[in-house]
Amino acid sequence: MSVFTPVSEQQLIIYLQQYNIGDLRAFEGIVAGVENSNFFVTTDQGEFVLTLFEAHSIEKLAFYLGLMEYLTDAGIPSIKPVPSKQGQLLLELNDRPSAIVERIEGANPVKISEQHCQQIGVMLARFHLATQNYPKKMENEFEHSWQTRCAQNMLEKLSLADAARLKHELAYQTDYQQQLMVLPGGIIHGDLFRDNTLFITHGKNVELSAILDLYTACNDVLLMDLAIVVNDWCFQENGEIDTLLAAELIRAYQTIRPLLESEKKLFNVVLRAAALRFWILRLDLKYNPRTTYNEASGNSYNPDEYRQKLLKHIDYADKTMRLFSDG
Repeated sequence: MSVFTPVSEQQLIIYLQQYNIGDLRAFEGIVAGVENSNFFVTTDQGEFVLTLFEAHSIEKLAFYLGLMEYLTDAGIPSIKPVPSKQGQLLLELNDRPSAIVERIEGANPVKISEQHCQQIGVMLARFHLATQNYPKKMENEFEHSWQTRCAQNMLEKLSLADAARLKHELAYQTDYQQQLMVLPGGIIHGDLFRDNTLFITHGKNVELSAILDLYTACNDVLLMDLAIVVNDWCFQENGEIDTLLAAELIRAYQTIRPLLESEKKLFNVVLRAAALRFWILRLDLKYNPRTTYNEASGNSYNPDEYRQKLLKHIDYADKTMRLFSDG
């Protein structure tokens, strides 16, 4: 169960009086979340989602919610926060920071098609262009120095082979840090896995209705976002890279924001960096468990998945340029 802070009907009735969204008709906890407490809320004026934030600071939440509002105003299919009667996006409920957002129709994609990749590629590029003018910045808490520190605390818990792989890749990425830092940067989503998107199916066609969970958005190399998406959306069940899906996703992205030659040449490095980031994140969750993540996820965040993806990118290094339709 992923509702870590319960809310009673009476509490919610009183809470909703701070908004202009009508009277409560029904609500239920959402079991899909792994970090915050989420509820579907139905009023006589519409459908909404209430979130109680279990870990984020007020400063970070102000950044994330402001970004969500900015994106929807810019025409990006994000989730729009609902302001209170006083114009606040962030309130408090049960001693937790809380927010209400609009509920959007759609479902997480299961089997990824070229249509999914086309739409997510276009949207990601539009996201990157739209946020170039967003006035606030957010530090990336999972950047290379964090990964290095985190890995040092886990090496003795790994097999000798995995410890050697991890140390080797960290050293490899260290060698490229200066080159990566001069690539185009800006705000990235940082966690645009397929379960952070909603699509509506119309017969044989699909339509992206929203991107979700901007609570890891930060400033980073834009190419990192593209690599994160490829790593989640473009791998087959047998663990092989689906080069057709990856090429289509990259092609669609470039119709909006063409990549520089320097970005193309370093894409394999960034694919490896993205895989390394999530390997270390999942190792950290495994060896330093947080109740919210580990109980709610049902141990589904397997670090081995991203170790294997890292190894695939190492094997595929000389072929990465084939993913670019003009490469």
